[in-house]
Amino acid sequence: MGYHFELEHANIVAFVTTPNTNRGYKEPVITEGELESFLKSLNSHNLLSSSKLWLNDLISTADTSLKKYQNIKIRKEEKDYYRDKINVFYDRSIDFSKFKEIDQKEKNEEEFELIKKRVHEKNIYVENKDLKYILDPIRYILSDFELFGLSIFGNDQFEDDELLNLATQYAQVELENALILIPNNNYQSDSYIEILSAAKPFSIFSNIDSSGMLFWDQKNNSKFIPLEQLRRLKSFSGDKLHNYIINLLKDKTESFSHITSTLPSILHLSDLHFGNKDVASNLNYLLSHIKNIKGIKHIVITGDLIENPDTSNCHLYNYFISELKSLDLSISVVAGNHDHKKDGWRKVQGYRNCDIKLSDKVDVNHNIKTIFFCIDSTVDGDTYFARGNVSREQLVEIGTKYENIKREYGNVIETYNKIALIHHHPFAFTYEDTTNYIKKAKFYMHDKTLELRNSDQIIEWCCDMNINLILHGHKHLQRYVECEIQNNGTAISKIDSIGCGTSTGTKGDHLSYNLISLNDNKTYNYSFFRGKNNAAGFYPEYLKIYKEKR
Repeated sequence: MGYHFELEHANIVAFVTTPNTNRGYKEPVITEGELESFLKSLNSHNLLSSSKLWLNDLISTADTSLKKYQNIKIRKEEKDYYRDKINVFYDRSIDFSKFKEIDQKEKNEEEFELIKKRVHEKNIYVENKDLKYILDPIRYILSDFELFGLSIFGNDQFEDDELLNLATQYAQVELENALILIPNNNYQSDSYIEILSAAKPFSIFSNIDSSGMLFWDQKNNSKFIPLEQLRRLKSFSGDKLHNYIINLLKDKTESFSHITSTLPSILHLSDLHFGNKDVASNLNYLLSHIKNIKGIKHIVITGDLIENPDTSNCHLYNYFISELKSLDLSISVVAGNHDHKKDGWRKVQGYRNCDIKLSDKVDVNHNIKTIFFCIDSTVDGDTYFARGNVSREQLVEIGTKYENIKREYGNVIETYNKIALIHHHPFAFTYEDTTNYIKKAKFYMHDKTLELRNSDQIIEWCCDMNINLILHGHKHLQRYVECEIQNNGTAISKIDSIGCGTSTGTKGDHLSYNLISLNDNKTYNYSFFRGKNNAAGFYPEYLKIYKEKR
């Protein structure tokens, strides 16, 4: 059995092919439009099978689920429509003079149609209970296999065509009790695969950068078989091929935990808050986990290193840093508001008296060909509150240091990746300008007391410096934002902003960290990881994987 799926549906496919017994995997975060297009994609054109019974069963189930979704959507629209009619007088954008009285019989139909349109134009996300009701029947069919396979395409057209033919043959003929997933690999433009709350086999997608197939079973035992090895299996067919792969999966010497990418990765930590009572118990656990992460070439920490600026807190932080340095890794560090303000908002004598060493304003790692621009958003901020600001003088200082580095190393430095590190978030936490992940997060709404006051100037400066990635902390929430900025009315710059949560789980929050993998063409793969505050491991919360156009 097989299924050709669009990359935009990877998040849903990861969910419906994960067995219901996998209780650690929750419903994905998807829009109504994504759900509808996925349900419509389950048709005879995209499904592969020698069994008409299976095909008809799945297509019929998908059609029923589509009708369920459409009925839920109609009821929701009606509910929102009438709710908005009742609450219309709380909307300041409505011209009240058009209403003769509050009585709904005297309503102005034109105004209500505008309200209805405004509600429908919002980017609406499917509620978890509705998603489970709609997708569970499909999940029951697609997850009921002994073996699963996922085609992973590289950047060689010839090899990818060969892999596509092999995967199609597996789906239609060779592997009867297996589901072969084949992503649409005809990339007409640079694109990304996004997976939220990824199931475990899918979570290693970003760690594989060569053509081949990833196989796994109901217990999440997995094995990546490169195309070269698949070629040697062409003489195997039917049960012989199936049993060979099953036996491979039983071999524990290589599984998803042992698959590492050849791409160098940056570990992004933030908001450590050493000195907070919840942090001390997580310190050694976090260190032990970090030492088990493969492929890290650089570590960045984006502020709030300590809870309050006093000597005992600094000792804890310095111990943490010394343990990280024992891994023989470069580390870039910027300060946060807690590092020189009591409780993060009351001005006291600076963190510099606490013996905390911050990074140079321009920190270069030649091994991974990356420049880190370390911006301090705290020294020019408010005397009170937790807001940040960056002075023109600081930007000039950073620009001057960069010019000196260019003079020292020559033009080659211009080919390096450029990443800005800052504590405060450059993009405000509002509903409209955030992506799927953060829209499901319960974030604080009092952003004015926490904001980066001159964020527009900082974003513009980054674009002028050809910096295409900003890493930050501050809000204790993992977050991805992508944005296109128009400079001088003509040039358009693309910039990504990645936020990290609290890596030490302060105040009982989840522990979190991000991994940023460096591609060869100044693009990045992003992986967000979270762990409950019980030392039971980390799980992938969000993946964004870059695929270059052919």
